Amino acid sequence: MIETVILLAPSIFCLIWGLINVMSSARTYRYWIFSLLMFTATLYLYSETFLFAGLDSKRALMISDFVYRFAALILPTVIMLYSRRVAFHKYHSNWIAILLVLSIIIVTIIAYTASLIGTDNCIKFYNDKSRGIDIEAYHSSIYTIHYTLTFPIYRIYAHGLYICTFAYIIFCLIKRGVNWQMIIKFLKGEKMERHNLQLLFIIIFTLFIYTRFFLKRTFLNDYTIGSCSVSLILCIIVLIVGYVEVFVKMPMIQTTAILHPIEVITVPEPVNENTEKRLEVDLSISKKFLDNQSKFSEMFEDLMENQHYYTTKGLTLDDVAKSMQTNKTYISLLVNNIYKKSFPDYINSKRVEFAKKLLKESKGSLKMEEIADKSGFQSTAQLARKVKEIEGLTLREWITIANQIKN
Repeated sequence: MIETVILLAPSIFCLIWGLINVMSSARTYRYWIFSLLMFTATLYLYSETFLFAGLDSKRALMISDFVYRFAALILPTVIMLYSRRVAFHKYHSNWIAILLVLSIIIVTIIAYTASLIGTDNCIKFYNDKSRGIDIEAYHSSIYTIHYTLTFPIYRIYAHGLYICTFAYIIFCLIKRGVNWQMIIKFLKGEKMERHNLQLLFIIIFTLFIYTRFFLKRTFLNDYTIGSCSVSLILCIIVLIVGYVEVFVKMPMIQTTAILHPIEVITVPEPVNENTEKRLEVDLSISKKFLDNQSKFSEMFEDLMENQHYYTTKGLTLDDVAKSMQTNKTYISLLVNNIYKKSFPDYINSKRVEFAKKLLKESKGSLKMEEIADKSGFQSTAQLARKVKEIEGLTLREWITIANQIKN
């Protein structure tokens, strides 16, 4: 019983984080991909115990094994999607989509072949092989195909996929300038950029997920002390990953921020959601805002100037408030007070400025669709509208002037 609880604990934590994230107010791509990551990890860890199917039914065991093999191959692909979003604020790439399709095809072939053989025979066949027993009755063509071809293909592909996942996360860390000195400084109490910290914990999370996969030697689980130890470590890692993603929204994080919850500053929500346009520099709204204005300003500038948070598509006041661990009323006041603009106008002006920078630096290598996408616009048409509103130029005139300045 204790062993079962230990093995199931990380899956329960993953499920809790996924549900918390889904029930939050944010509906961005990153929130959805993190929820998908947690739910896929739940399936993987839970199906590995075969408890939701049970061992009393051949069909139930077959379904359980299929879910396990499916989740074991889908999970690293989802991890790469999440890492790509965290590191570069980008969506999926073509090669990640290809890996996803290949995973589904391979798992389906394995499940279909095993169902032709028969679950009972599969179990006995694998267990006998693992004990060095080789019964001549198993030497039919269908057994030979499954044991010598489809099952090894699955294992080879799975190991290769996890290795690719490790390599991709390391690539993301290198691109973001993370090194050992930075990690050591963080452990000593210095600050680290939140996205870098998330990538570090994700690679540790993937390492222990892969270890659990490696410990599964036969068709049925052969639980060992190692499996339980890995599960206990996974519990800690999952708790930290979920906490940093869901609750800790500060741009820079210290070790103490993980060990102790960050103080959240809140104020009552405005009675009317449309009052943002009427908000002027009303410093009497909250003395707490005045006391923390410089801190908010520094955090906001880091978020926009260093992290280019405005390039996030569909960015709202709520998203920025969650990232700064404060209230959207404060953000609205801050933008109005310092930049003399409403929040949407400020974000769009930053996006247009960023698009102009990309246009100059790309020297024609980027299409306008790519520039609009990287700048946070939904389409080239939206970029054209904002250029017209902000700079009073058509898109063609804007491009021409930018090229002249460049040359």
